Amino acid sequence: MQTFVNSEPYPLVVVTWLDAVAANGWKSLDDHGSLSVVTTIGWKIHDTPDMVLLAGTIAWLDGQSEMNQMMLLPRGMIVEERELTPGSDNPRGAH
Repeated sequence: MQTFVNSEPYPLVVVTWLDAVAANGWKSLDDHGSLSVVTTIGWKIHDTPDMVLLAGTIAWLDGQSEMNQMMLLPRGMIVEERELTPGSDNPRGAH
């Protein structure tokens, strides 16, 4: 019989980060675009001085986990990171 685990040992976080911009085709020097500010919510799976690894979905079966929707963010792109807790405010903060 399969045993399901309901608690995750991974914190749920909201990360604000700067996305790179790429352009194709002929452009003037002034037409280079601008950085996008992105907000991602996910389970923090791994954390090092160089990067944060997030997963959007975690499946638990017989004490083992599998992740999906993985995103590796280099620390240099991260603007802000905070842990979400049950009952916490809007991820963007109160404005």
